[in-house]
Amino acid sequence: MKETYCYATHHSLDQIRKHLKENVTPDKGSHLTFIGSGNYHYVTKLLLERLNEPFVLVLCDHHVDSMVLPYECLISCGSWVRNALKTLPNLMQVLFIGIGDEQLAYLKDLDSSKLLYIPTSKLEDEDYIAKVEEKVKPLPVYISIDKDVLSEEYVVTNWDQGVLSPKRLVQLIERNVASRSVLGIDVCGEENTKSRRFVMAQARNNRTNHYFLKWGQKILLEHRPSKS
Repeated sequence: MKETYCYATHHSLDQIRKHLKENVTPDKGSHLTFIGSGNYHYVTKLLLERLNEPFVLVLCDHHVDSMVLPYECLISCGSWVRNALKTLPNLMQVLFIGIGDEQLAYLKDLDSSKLLYIPTSKLEDEDYIAKVEEKVKPLPVYISIDKDVLSEEYVVTNWDQGVLSPKRLVQLIERNVASRSVLGIDVCGEENTKSRRFVMAQARNNRTNHYFLKWGQKILLEHRPSKS
């Protein structure tokens, strides 16, 4: 599909929406979606558009994906969260887990009342984490994972990476899911499959994908939204 790599136009977004409508049907319950490369993380915004109730986005990413683009006709893997906050009335709050501390600068002009974050420097600060968790709104959650939040010990992506292990990331997510329902999960962060770097790390990446697949299926089953 044209006009989709890192950046997408309104036309290409409509094409992706059509594909999602045909292949990811909301009436069949919450979904676990593997998006592929982090260059397409903006697809998460299209999945969030389909949610018809107030929710909290739990975003596990080494980047805030909240940059300002020069053209409103575009959305990108680096701007989709900013776009979602401005256009999705049901998105009540974003909890960032594992973002690089230098990324906080991109959030300064956004509505701080909707933003919570556990940056890299605070990942082992239990007092800080507990205070953040107290502020998470008591709403259903949607979980989006970009594997660049993980250490290269566990996965290789095409972006600079964080320091978390899959196990520690899951612990942080589950603490914030608690008794809430989970409306969906997506995972991205695949490396370019043609690169030598990916081939060398393929077994490592496959293990991590399998880990998130099994965990995601379990979480969606245990935190299934109640039918109204």
